Amino acid sequence: MDQFVYHIAHDIRASLRALRVIPDWIAEDINEKYGEISPETAQHIKILTTQAGRLDQMMQDLLIYSRAGREQTIKEVNLERMIEYQFSLISVPSGHSFECDLEAGILKVNEDDIGTLIGILLSNAFRHGGPQVKISSVQSEDEIHLSVWDNGPGIPPKYHEKIFQVMTTLQSRDDVEGSGLGLATAQKLMRKQGGFITIESEGDGTGTTFTAIFPNQTK
Repeated sequence: MDQFVYHIAHDIRASLRALRVIPDWIAEDINEKYGEISPETAQHIKILTTQAGRLDQMMQDLLIYSRAGREQTIKEVNLERMIEYQFSLISVPSGHSFECDLEAGILKVNEDDIGTLIGILLSNAFRHGGPQVKISSVQSEDEIHLSVWDNGPGIPPKYHEKIFQVMTTLQSRDDVEGSGLGLATAQKLMRKQGGFITIESEGDGTGTTFTAIFPNQTK
């Protein structure tokens, strides 16, 4: 199924590239031959390219989901460096703060998978959470916990299972960016690692904590 999804999403993205640029070409041709297009037509073209962009992002996220956990080349990954790299890729809203507190600094995992996981959890916190975000890690005799906390409005417990399902968002797609595949991909990655993700949140404005739990790596 993952192979099927990968090939379908890859082929659809090829067509979507045309859908994203051709409307602009049409607008340019109209301007050159018939004068400036009307505001209504310009708005329609903008809606078309925006929707094509959203669909392209969904296909890209489907590709990531289909590949999640496929390669299991395990190596020691420096968490601090990986977090710094993933943080540099995120568009952080103005006024947000970020803190990193790592007790466990090394993970034996697939490097691409842990990068994707951290990127998803951090992006989710900055996009949907509050202005304060913290990532931390702790190590016990049996497990390593990698947690991302934010002080946002939180998520009511009745949605805790739903948010890990494929193509799920709690807000209208017109109001928020995203395909609803991020947390589903993160959970799939953790299952491939022999672990899982938990959520702690009451949805009462006291924040949210997502914790990726890795099994004992000393065995």
